[in-house]
Amino acid sequence: MRLRKEMAVFSNLRPAIYYPALADASSLKRELVEGFDILIVRELIGGVYFGEPKTITDLGDGQKRAIDTKVYETYEIDRITCVAFDLASIYNNKAHSADRKNMMKSGAL
Repeated sequence: MRLRKEMAVFSNLRPAIYYPALADASSLKRELVEGFDILIVRELIGGVYFGEPKTITDLGDGQKRAIDTKVYETYEIDRITCVAFDLASIYNNKAHSADRKNMMKSGAL
């Protein structure tokens, strides 16, 4: 995590590609995975990774509570979005966004 932050490595690229030889290894039906070829772009150093506060509180009776704070600033969202759009322009000209804006304020950005 320290290396990511110090080098500003903020994007993670995760390709998911259909390989015929592995089709039967998928838990999904063959007809759903045939031709599958997507690139997932994830943000790596914002959100809960470096959000503060982070705490573990002893509640007694063997119980504990852990808190990780999810924090995003607009520049973090802008830069990961630019990476996704740039890659989409050479990949297939399509980009989709998945978030939890219906449940979390940080997703509304």
